[in-house]
This record gives sequence, structure tokens and C-alpha cells, in this order.
Amino acid sequence: MNLNRHCLEKSIFSMLTNVWRHAAGVSKTGLGLALVACLVVFIVSTYRWPLIGDATLLHYVIFLMKHGMAPYRDIIDMNMPGTYLIQEAVVNIAGDGSLSWRLFDFFLLASAMTAMIVIALPYGWFAGFFAGALFALIHGVDGVPHSGQRDFVMSVLLLNAYAALFCATRRNWAWCAGLFGVFIGTAATVKPTVAPLGLLLMALLVYKRIREDKPAISLFLSGIAGMAVTVLPSVLFIQRYHAWVAFMEVLSQLLPYDATLGRKPISYLLQHSLSPILPIAILWFLAVIVAWRRLGWEKVALLIGAGVSLASYIIQGKGYVYHRYPLIAIILILSSIQFSEAFKEGVFVRGVAVAGLVYGSFVLAPISAFKIVHYEWWKDDFQANLRHDLDALGGPALSGNVQCIDMSAGCIKTLDRMRLVQATGFLYEYYLLSPNQNPYVLKERSSFMRLLLQNPPKVLVVTDQDYLFGDHGFEKIRRWPAFDRFLMDHYSLYKLQPPLPFVKWEPRESPQYGYEIFVLK
Repeated sequence: MNLNRHCLEKSIFSMLTNVWRHAAGVSKTGLGLALVACLVVFIVSTYRWPLIGDATLLHYVIFLMKHGMAPYRDIIDMNMPGTYLIQEAVVNIAGDGSLSWRLFDFFLLASAMTAMIVIALPYGWFAGFFAGALFALIHGVDGVPHSGQRDFVMSVLLLNAYAALFCATRRNWAWCAGLFGVFIGTAATVKPTVAPLGLLLMALLVYKRIREDKPAISLFLSGIAGMAVTVLPSVLFIQRYHAWVAFMEVLSQLLPYDATLGRKPISYLLQHSLSPILPIAILWFLAVIVAWRRLGWEKVALLIGAGVSLASYIIQGKGYVYHRYPLIAIILILSSIQFSEAFKEGVFVRGVAVAGLVYGSFVLAPISAFKIVHYEWWKDDFQANLRHDLDALGGPALSGNVQCIDMSAGCIKTLDRMRLVQATGFLYEYYLLSPNQNPYVLKERSSFMRLLLQNPPKVLVVTDQDYLFGDHGFEKIRRWPAFDRFLMDHYSLYKLQPPLPFVKWEPRESPQYGYEIFVLK
């Protein structure tokens, strides 16, 4: 009797398990189709996005480099050599148009998804696809100005580093460990805050192999060699432009100065660090609490990455949406893996997993796609108006004789599209117009003024954007009395363009700034 009852219970349990697995398979098909539909909408809606924002500034730096200016020496910028090398490679391979940059952005998204699928393979490929699709859509929701952002590039490199590291340990392949070193090292040449993570992960790898009584030396040496190799292109880049002294000044003076500007309270940073995926992160945390003892070394490695990424976000302190890309990417893949494994757990954890997957596929993804569709990427009145004015003043003849006092309002973007070389390599107004009279600001002001006096540009454009320091409009010039007097003595006002209507380029409407055009007397 007891035997028959036990057989009956076992049969019922087996039947329910099969039903659950079948239902889960059908559900994943539905979830996947929803994500694919949203991705198609994203691609179709964004492939014509223009170059706007930081990508334009970096794009223009490459243009100036091709016209004889040296990074760090002539072009005052704090980006690391890896950023320039990647940007230069994209321009040389794909061209310098907006479509080329969109294709690069799509390539990065495909690479991120592929890396996430490799990371998630032991737990089911769908987990990687789910995470990759949401990462792509969140990147799209951040808006037109964030295509190809250097932190986005660094995040994709980081994901590929994890995929290579896990491949090395799963297969005992030393070449994969070397590939891990190349990816993580390249990411560190874009943002040095990644460098400690590479060392931590190598230490964790060695600890894991020793505990398992497996050889660790070949994987360790391959990983370290991969990281070391990535330093060489940066060294050669700086040497090519004889910019070592200037580069060291960037590290010792410009970076510390920039780090003090526009910082947000830590409460703001913590509140916004995971805001795009907060419901998923909460559900993941609930699932982790139940299955804490079954984390495994790969999840621990990812958690270390999440911790380093959060620390980097807080250290940078400005709270920009693209600064949180590495953290969001890692939490997404951790969540997806946990949701995939949850189908082997109890009812509560299964419910949490279903809620996370349903929210991601049927709430977060469609809302993201809906927002992306409504971005007004084709509107750029600032650039159209300024281009018209510069054409009237000489157009191509202005190359080498025009200077912007701007950050990201659109003056640099206009020069980039018109293929006009700026009179100097000063691209960031806030290095010159800071209210903080520190030694670095004074030094840069002196250098800039010396260049203007040696060869005054025929046209000088001042925007009313007051980046990082408030909303003082054209009055920002008053913070530098010597430059204000220089304008009054040597230039006459040609045109005042008032601020233009706001435009929908990202979740919040973006201002289209005004500008003043001065011509040499």
C-alpha cells in the first residue's frame, strides 16, 4: 500500500514537473518574441540617429588630430588613450558619418549580447539574451546623445572579459585567459577605474584553481600577459604625438580638478545607480537571499564586478546615466541567471523569477521601445541655424579661423559636420570659465589667451550653455574679465541667436541653447 502510494506521488510529481517545464518553455518563447519585437523597433527607429553629445566631441578630436593637432599638447582633453584609439579605429574602418557611428553602436550591442549569452550558457542561453536585450533597450532609452559613449564601450569590453574568463575556467583554455586580459586591459585604457577589477578577478581565479587542486599558473600568466599587452598601444599613441609631459599634466592636474566639479550627493548617486532596472534588481535580490549558498564562483566574480562598478560610479560622482552602464550590465546578467535557475527552486523563488521575466519582457522592454520611437532625432535647430550663419561668413574658408566657446551645446558638433578646423584645441569651456580660480584654470586661460593673441580667429562663437556651473547664459564670460575685454577690444557682435525650443532627444527634453557670433574687427 505504501509502495503504491509512493509510486503515485512520484508519478504526479513527475507529471507536474513536465507540465511546469513545458509551460516554462512556452513562456520563454513568448518572452523572447516580445523582446525581439522591441529590439526590431529600437533598430528601425534609431539607425538614422545623428552624432550628438560626447561622441561628437571625440569624433572632432580625431578630426583635429588628422589635421595636425596633438592630443593633450594641443587638444585639451582628459580622455585616456584607449578612447582615442577606439574612436580612430572606427573612423578609419567605417568612415566618419553618423550611420557609421550607429553601426558601431549596434555592433557593440550585439557584442554585449553575445558575451552575456556565453556567460549564461551553463544556466541557459535565454538568460543571456534576456539581459542583452534589456541592456540594449536601456541604452536606447538614454537617448540620442549617448550613442557610442566611452563608458558604454568600456562596459561591452568588460562583459567580453567576463565571457573570456569563464571560458578559460570552464575549458581550461589559457588563450581565453589571455583574451580576458586583453579585454579588461583595453577597458582600463578607456576608464582606469576598471584596472583594479582585472587584478581582483585574476586573484579570485588563482584562489579557485588552488582550492580545486588544479594548475593555475598558465591561466594566471596568460591573463597578466593579456593585460600587459594592452598598455603598448597607449604608450605608442602618446609617443607618436610626443605628448608625455602634457599627458602627465592631465593625470596630475586636469583629472583631479575635473573630479571636483558637478558632484552629486551620495544619496542621489545611490538612488539613481539602478533606477532603470530597480524592480528587476529588487526581485533578483529576493531570489539571491534564498539561494545564497549556491552562488558559485562565477556569480561571486560578477558580484565583485558589480561592487567595483558601483564604487566607480560613486567615485566619478557626477551621476551621468552612462556612468552606470557597467553596473546595470552586470546586475542584468546576474538577475537573468538567477531567474533562470529559479525554476529549479521552490514556489516563492519561481514566482519571483516569473515576475522578473514578465516585467522585463512585457513592461520594461515595451515602455523603452515606446519612448525611443518618440525621440525627435531629426530636430536640430541649433546646428541648422549656426551652419547657415557660418556659411554666410565664409563656410569652408573659415577652417582654422573659427573658435567655439562651448561644451556640448552644438558649436563643436557644427564645426565637425562642416569639416572646419578650429583655431585652437580648446574644446571645453568649463576649463576656462570656471568660477574656481585654481592654478590649473589660470594656466589654461593663459595658454588660450596667448594663442588668441598670436592668431585671432576671424569668427568666435559663444554659446549660452554654462556647463556644470549653473544657468548664467552669456554672463558666464564675465567670470574671465581678461577674455571679456579681449572680445570687446578685438571683435564686434555679428549675431545674437536667442535660445531655441526644447527638443526630445532623451527622457527629459533637452534645451537648444542660444549663441552669439563675434567677428574680428
